[in-house]
Amino acid sequence: NAEARRRFAGVYLLNTIRNLPVIAAEGEVSELFGAFAGTPAVVVGAGPSLDKDLEVLSGLQERVLVVAVDTAVRPLLAAGIRPHLVVAVDPQECNARHLCDLPDTEGMWLVAESSITPETFDQFCGRCFIFRVSDHQPWPWLTEHGADHARLQTWGSVLTSTFDLACRMGCDPVVFVGADLAFTDGVFYCRNTIYESEWAPTADRVEYWGALLKERSTCVRTGIGGESVLTEAHFVEFRDWLVTRATESDCRVLNATGHGILHGDGIVQVTLASVTAKQQDDVSTVDARTRLASAWHASRGRQRPEFALCLEEAAVQGVPLDTWIEFTNNSVSADQIMKGLHDIVPRLAK
Repeated sequence: NAEARRRFAGVYLLNTIRNLPVIAAEGEVSELFGAFAGTPAVVVGAGPSLDKDLEVLSGLQERVLVVAVDTAVRPLLAAGIRPHLVVAVDPQECNARHLCDLPDTEGMWLVAESSITPETFDQFCGRCFIFRVSDHQPWPWLTEHGADHARLQTWGSVLTSTFDLACRMGCDPVVFVGADLAFTDGVFYCRNTIYESEWAPTADRVEYWGALLKERSTCVRTGIGGESVLTEAHFVEFRDWLVTRATESDCRVLNATGHGILHGDGIVQVTLASVTAKQQDDVSTVDARTRLASAWHASRGRQRPEFALCLEEAAVQGVPLDTWIEFTNNSVSADQIMKGLHDIVPRLAK
C-alpha cells in the first residue's frame, strides 16, 4: 500500500479533485454495510479458472449477490451474467479500460474508490457508491468540508477490497470464484477480458501468456490440492491478506475457484456446483437491485445539502497547496491542482 501511494500519489490527488462532482452526487459505501446480512454472495475474480464456472454461475445469479472485480465484468457479461455490484480501485488510466465502453450496464452498481479515472463513472451515473482506501490527501480537506466517506480495506488488489465489501455488507457465505492468484494452465486471466484482443492474433493464448511469463519474477507455492503452483510474490501477499481477513470475519468463507493458491485457515474449499445445490431453497436475492437503489437513495438523503456549496466556496477561496504538492512528491504542480479545481466548480454548482 505504501508503494502504491508513492507511485500514484499525483494521480490519486488529481483524479479525486476531478471526481468531486461525483463524490458530491453519488452514494456513500457505508450505506451498504450490513445491508445484505445473511445473503449469500459470490466474489468473482478474473483468474483463469473462471471460464469453467461461468455456466454454473449463470444459473445461480438470481439466488446470490454477484460482486465482481472490474476485470471480470466483461467475461461475465459475455456469459450472460450481470453482476449486482462491480468494484474498482486502481486509479491508472489503463485500468479504466475494464469499465469504459461496456455494451450494457443496466442494473449494475459501481462501488468505486474516489481516485479512479473519472471517465469510468460515465456509464454508472446514479448507480455509484464511493469509498476511499486511506486518509491521504486531499481527504483531510474534503472531510473538513463534509465529504467524510467510509473506507474499504485494500491490500494491493481490487480482489481484497471486493472481499472486504462482501464481509461488511454482512453476506454469508462469501464464495470466491476466479480467484486463482496463480497462473493456472500457464495463463494470466480468463477469456473475454480487455486483454483478449492482445493475445488473440497468436491463435494460442498459452503461447502468448507463456512469453510474458518468461519476463515475470515467478515463484512456486503449494496449491489448494497440495500440488506445486506457479504464482508471483504479490499474489502470495494478496492470498495471505485474504486468509487473515477470512479468519477475522463472522461469515463463512468458501473458495470455489478449484485451482490456485487461495487456501488457509478460515477458507473452506468447495465446488460451485455444491453451492448451487445448497441455494435451491435458500434466500432469494431477486430484489437485490431494488435494495441497492434504496441504499443509494438513503445515502443521498443523509448527505449534507450544503456539501457541494462548501466545496465550491473552498475551491475558490483556496486549498492547502503546499501540503498537497508535498504528498505527491512534487510530481504535481500548483497550476495543475488549481486548474482541476476550477474545472469542476461549474459542475458542482449544478
